[in-house]
Amino acid sequence: MLTLFPTWTKWLCPGCSRRFAIDDIEHATQSATCPACGRQANLLALMGVEQCPEVPPGTRFREDSDGFEIDFLPASHAGFKLLVLAAIFGVALWRVLKAQMASDTFHSGDAIVYGLLIAITGCTAVISMAARTTVTRERDRCSIVVGIGRLRWTRRFGWLDVMSIREVVYRGRRGSEIRFVQFELWREASTIKVTRLSAPQRSFLVAVCNRHLVLSRLAASSEAGGRT
Repeated sequence: MLTLFPTWTKWLCPGCSRRFAIDDIEHATQSATCPACGRQANLLALMGVEQCPEVPPGTRFREDSDGFEIDFLPASHAGFKLLVLAAIFGVALWRVLKAQMASDTFHSGDAIVYGLLIAITGCTAVISMAARTTVTRERDRCSIVVGIGRLRWTRRFGWLDVMSIREVVYRGRRGSEIRFVQFELWREASTIKVTRLSAPQRSFLVAVCNRHLVLSRLAASSEAGGRT
């Protein structure tokens, strides 16, 4: 797991395990030369961060010197399952109403309950299939938006508050697995979970975010070195 802190980062020489100082870092090439053993190391490779990950299908990606924007199209198949469930509710409602009308025991309450279940399940299915996940970073401002149109959830946070970004696997009691990308925030001591992504999309998000995390820490250490 890549863990970085807002004011400092521990980069160790792969040759002698000496910690690189700010003066050892060449910010233009994102590399460092160890004064003890002379070993040169690329900091991105040292942290296991990909330079240019391939954009996966169903993903739109924009990147510049100030940040990036990743727009993920829906990748979850849960919406189709919910549509099937809504169809089952519809068939059950039709059979119940048909039987009640045949026996003159029609109850409007049953129709309302079944109708609400169908409407809620159908709407949830549509949102699940059509909702997008957008992760944006613009300098120190970062946001994660999930939803469609005005039906969306937005979380904003500072990029310098991000301590780690990694893929997490949650295993349930019955053997089920849920995989998501987790942002761990330093200042708020909280986490943000990004779900509903395919495996290539999760890997791409982690790679891009960690690359920008390293580069932003390099820039911060450069500025700190220039002020001292």
